[in-house]
This record gives sequence, C-alpha cells and structure tokens, in this order.
Amino acid sequence: MHIIYRVQGEASPTKKRASYSFSLEIFRRRSKTALILLLLAFGSGYYLWATFLSGRVILIQQASAEEITRGKLFGPVYLGKESKTVYGFKVKVPSSEGIWETKIEILDEHLRVIHPQSDLIILGERTFEPSEAYSKRSAFKLKEGGKYFLRFTQLNGTFASTSGSNGGETVMTFYVKTGLVDRWGLWLPIIISVVLILGVIVLL
Repeated sequence: MHIIYRVQGEASPTKKRASYSFSLEIFRRRSKTALILLLLAFGSGYYLWATFLSGRVILIQQASAEEITRGKLFGPVYLGKESKTVYGFKVKVPSSEGIWETKIEILDEHLRVIHPQSDLIILGERTFEPSEAYSKRSAFKLKEGGKYFLRFTQLNGTFASTSGSNGGETVMTFYVKTGLVDRWGLWLPIIISVVLILGVIVLL
C-alpha cells in the first residue's frame, strides 16, 4: 500500500499577484464610488445652502385678515442693486368660490408700483381648504438699489369674523431675505464638483 502525503506549501508568485491585483481593484472601485458620492453630496448640499440658507433676513412682519384684505404694506426694506432677494410668506387660506386670488406688488420709496404679480390658488379637497396654511417663496432682483415696500392683497377671500385689539386674527407671516449667493458664487463650486466627478470616472 502506498501512502501519498500532500505538503501544504506557499502560494505561487502568480497566485499572489492575482490576489493582490484583485484586492487592489476592489479598493480602487470603492474609492472611486466614495469620491463620487462625496462630490455629489458636496454639490447638492452647497446648492441647497446657497438657495435656501444663504443671505440675511431683513424683514419679518405679521398681518391680520383685515389688513391683507385692505392690502398690507410690508417694509420698508433696503435692497442693493442687482442683489438676489427673496420674499416669502405663510398665510391661512380663506373661504372662496373655487379659486383664491392674491396680488403681490413691489413698490418704490414713493409707493409707486414697479412690479405687480397675481396668484390664483385653486381650492378643494386635493389642494387647499379654508384655514389651511399656504406658503410661497419667490426670488427677484432690482436694477436699482434703495428703499422698497411690498404689498400683499387678497382679492376675493372671506375670513371668519374675528375680534381683537389689532383688528382681527393674525393670518399671515411675511419675510424678506437678501444677499443670497448667486451667479458664479452659486454655480462655480457646482461646476467644479461636476468636473471632478468626470475626472474621477475617467481616471480611476
């Protein structure tokens, strides 16, 4: 009877190189994926910050149902030339026949209207119902800097009658924010992120 002994020796250099190459390929792919995800997170995070969090709030005011029915004047606010500015508000929806119409106007320091804008809000079970909150945010720029006002008017809604020292229930909060990151300050970091992502895809 013959007994055969198998001696467990070291792996051959060829197998070592193959194993090393396989490990290196896995590391390379994981590093590539991590870099792409990091750059995507930076680009999207920067865009969200620049759009919604940059700048400074220069006005916050509230208004009653009676005031916005007459036309509530907000301000004054001092805006820089070509400075990216946003106004926003949250308002309680009144009762209306299907469509609630509102108007927002930007006025100069002499209360002359320089930019009117109307909004039609459809009311219903699938959109907004009376007493629900409606929010809006809108960006704009002005060719000339200076002192300005904004006026909000609701044209056809009916609020439930209220009583109070200020002539009615507070139904609206309005704000103005200026100095938001814009133009190259907004797009250059995002463009750089896209270029770096393409470079990682091609080179790694």
